[in-house]
Amino acid sequence: PMPPLPPQAAAPAPPAQPQREALRGVIALADGLRQALTGGGDASREASARAAASLLDRAPTLLSSDDARSLFRDQGGVGLACDVLLGMHASPQACRSALHCLAMMFDKEGYAREALQHKGGKALITAVAWAQGVPPAAGDAALRNAAALLLEVALQHDALRRALASKTWSYSPPGAGE
Repeated sequence: PMPPLPPQAAAPAPPAQPQREALRGVIALADGLRQALTGGGDASREASARAAASLLDRAPTLLSSDDARSLFRDQGGVGLACDVLLGMHASPQACRSALHCLAMMFDKEGYAREALQHKGGKALITAVAWAQGVPPAAGDAALRNAAALLLEVALQHDALRRALASKTWSYSPPGAGE
């Protein structure tokens, strides 16, 4: 008897419906953040900060897979989260949400390095200051804890640790000099 023929390779299956929905959610997250950062028309700064915080609070669910995190990065998500830290400093909730989102992204060194390169690393410099409680008005304990968590994740990468150590640190509150 002849050996059975090997099974033919099937075309890759399209992404499952839940995965497609999750990826659509990631794109909506990035688009929503862009809109919140530009003020979204008539929206007040507080409304924009609330919108950004609400969007970023969904990040743990939306960014649970590597594919979703890669898509968010491709959509400029690391820079958007950094911009929330720098542009919405009057909203501790938006900043905490952005710090948690970045901490999720920083499992990959490249994503953390992207944040270090974004606008000269201002968002990470801000996180270092907030983790140390500077300035006192910057935050409640939850904001300091979120900044410390972000740094703890970031510092797990040797190259990033070296880059952060070699940086000349100067902190000015977000929004200063813009």
